Amino acid sequence: MIFGSAAVADIMPEESFWSNLPFVVIVLIIVAAIILFAKRFSVWMVLFVATESIDRWKKDRQFYFTEVNGRTVESASELIKFRMNHYAKELPLEKKSAELLGAFKKRRHSGDGDTSGFEDYYTLYETDTLTTDFCSRAVAESKSIMRKYGEKGLYPFLQTRRERKRPVTRACATVIVCNKADFDAVSYVRRNFSKGHTGLAVCICEMSTGRYFLNGAAQSKEWIFETGAEAIAINLIKKSVFCKKLNLKDNSYYMPTHDLPFDPEETFYNTYADIKKDLKTSSGEAKRIAKSLKDGEVYFYDDTVYYKKGERTCAYTVMGEDETEGEEKTDKKTVLIDRSWSYPKTSKMSKKDYDEALLKIEEHLKSSGMDFEFKTFEKWLEEQ
Repeated sequence: MIFGSAAVADIMPEESFWSNLPFVVIVLIIVAAIILFAKRFSVWMVLFVATESIDRWKKDRQFYFTEVNGRTVESASELIKFRMNHYAKELPLEKKSAELLGAFKKRRHSGDGDTSGFEDYYTLYETDTLTTDFCSRAVAESKSIMRKYGEKGLYPFLQTRRERKRPVTRACATVIVCNKADFDAVSYVRRNFSKGHTGLAVCICEMSTGRYFLNGAAQSKEWIFETGAEAIAINLIKKSVFCKKLNLKDNSYYMPTHDLPFDPEETFYNTYADIKKDLKTSSGEAKRIAKSLKDGEVYFYDDTVYYKKGERTCAYTVMGEDETEGEEKTDKKTVLIDRSWSYPKTSKMSKKDYDEALLKIEEHLKSSGMDFEFKTFEKWLEEQ
């Protein structure tokens, strides 16, 4: 028997294309999935926002029920204060209102790149009849406590200088235990008290009816929005008032569905088909408008403002939001801007063309009497 290298080569089978076929198939599937996702990226993004809105609606209720706090104002205040003291350390307040039973704070380290650390605050109030004025004073006092006891550079020995310079995310859970609450006071929990990396959420415990009011729509999936201050405040309320879990199974008091982008009872496939159809229709309409504009013309249509220079056109979305200032409501618009042309194809815009486009759009919108401000999408997203 010959054991030479030539004989071994004759015995060993040659590697062929078919032996690597499973690996080739997997690579082709991955490439095809990436191409499909890229071609339908806008559809997937809108679908993600729609499903996230519907998911929040399913967790939101007009009011909640729980049996973990007893049925009297005294027992609820005592149990909630006990849990707050378990999760955080009570602050030695020098001055406080008579209705404030206690304020608590806890520091947490951050592994996130946007914040240097977390500060969790709890404030607990007790009153017989709750009014809107009492809610305003409670929120103002809670905010002053966050400002007074807020720290910078929570972990100086564990962080670099750059990490210490990042903002601290502060969230406060303001819980008000009462016997009876006015209707206007109940709607107070739906207001937005958050700004940037600071958030506050209000929970009203009406013990005469056993109903608990809070803004359940502010809940979000922590693995997606980990540093959302208002979402963190809602989680603090769930821990201190509801023992970490809201009772949704036996509660059918859903919020109205008129603000939802799609019917929550619709199937995933039908929702995807509707989004795809709407985007295709709006894209065709936008291309037609961009083609019909004259050089230097500004045109506002269907919540979109267009500006054309030469053969290229930029299109910016105009978003409306109702802001409450005191007793007056102002309809202020936000123009989402970016430094790029939209038509006939997406391309980078020079600084000169960008400044000229913003100036022309500003003149056009102001002449129509619109109250607005320019914001990039990133800045607008940070404020949500």
